[in-house]
Amino acid sequence: NADILLNLGNYHDYLVPSKIFNYISTGLPIINFKSIDADSSSTYLEHYENAIDIDERLPLSINASKFDVFCSENKGIRLKFNDVERLFVENTPQYNAEMLKESIEMNNE
Repeated sequence: NADILLNLGNYHDYLVPSKIFNYISTGLPIINFKSIDADSSSTYLEHYENAIDIDERLPLSINASKFDVFCSENKGIRLKFNDVERLFVENTPQYNAEMLKESIEMNNE
């Protein structure tokens, strides 16, 4: 029953939190708290229209303002699943199953 989802980014750029894909699939607004420039969640969220990065290294006053504006502008907004699926087609189970199937078929030729 959440209106907005919160994601805590990792301290290492090579780790992607698996929940980020679940969060994206909901279509809900996402606030990503990051502490490094190469935050792996940010890489995906920059393609998602309903997300914002809050950089923990910035002053609290700046982050609080960004947080407040984002929450007030995005509360109640939900992207349709079909739109999200089109944005992240390469992250869907169907796409990955098709790639695996094609790879197996090529190896069997």
